[in-house]
Parts: sequence; C-alpha cells; structure tokens
Amino acid sequence: MRGPFAVIERRDLEIPLASGLTVEADLYLCAAARKAPLVIVLHGLDYSKEDHAFQAMHLASWGMHGMALDLPKRGPWIANGETLARLVDTIYRTPQLVDDRIDVDKIILVGHITFAEIVGQENVIAGTDCGLGGRVHPQIAWAKLRALRDGATIASKKLWS
Repeated sequence: MRGPFAVIERRDLEIPLASGLTVEADLYLCAAARKAPLVIVLHGLDYSKEDHAFQAMHLASWGMHGMALDLPKRGPWIANGETLARLVDTIYRTPQLVDDRIDVDKIILVGHITFAEIVGQENVIAGTDCGLGGRVHPQIAWAKLRALRDGATIASKKLWS
C-alpha cells in the first residue's frame, strides 16, 4: 500500500564524488517533507537501481526520501563499499548536490551487503529481508528473527572484540 504523501522523482541523477567518480542514482523525495531521513537502497549481484526503484519510491510516499543506486554488479565488492562511503560523506558534507531537504544526520543504508569496516561499525544496525509480512508462516518468521539475533551476536563479536 502506498503512503499518503506525493512523491517527486528525479531519475538518473549523477552525483559527483570527491574521488572523481560519479554515482548514478534515482531519487524519490517526499513532497510534503521539509527535512527527512534519506534511505539509500543498494542492489546486490546482477541487479540495478531499477530493481529497487519501487522500494525507494514507496519509502518517499511514507515521509522519508529514498534513493536507488547503480553500482557495479560484480566484485570486488570492497570497491562498492568505498564508493558508498564516499557517497554518504558527499551527501553529508554537501546535501545540496542531491537536495537540501535531506536530513544528513539520518542517512540509512539498506541492502544485501553491509560494509561495516568502511562506513564505521558504529553506524551499522541489523535488519532482515522483506519476508516477515502476513503471507509468511509464523514459524518461518520466527526462524528468520532467531537467525537475525544469532547473526547479530556473531557480527558483534567480530566487530567489537
């Protein structure tokens, strides 16, 4: 279900980074929001920003701003993590490159791979995939939540030990 807010779409936005790279993204702004968090949705292997445009647009319809990125679809994945870190830093330092309505203190990364060492382990929180809705059997949902807890325990030991 779409949210109550109108969405402003900016497709194929080219964001220049300090490193000389340019990141291509689709931006979905909540038309009603003055300042709102930016949720950056990352694609995984063999996918593109078009595969996640609906998610970014859906977030904007509920009051946040959404961005779907186009990064290389194959490894080395560390390069994508470094590009992502540069993008977040660029948006934080110069939000007007994207839009002044972005709350730079609330940039959220959603995707298939987390680059904790690059974006800073203090900026990483855990999440699960979209399979927890009403169409999922409760036993499967609870198993996913247990796996999330177990994974967070393992990651915490690795990152903070």
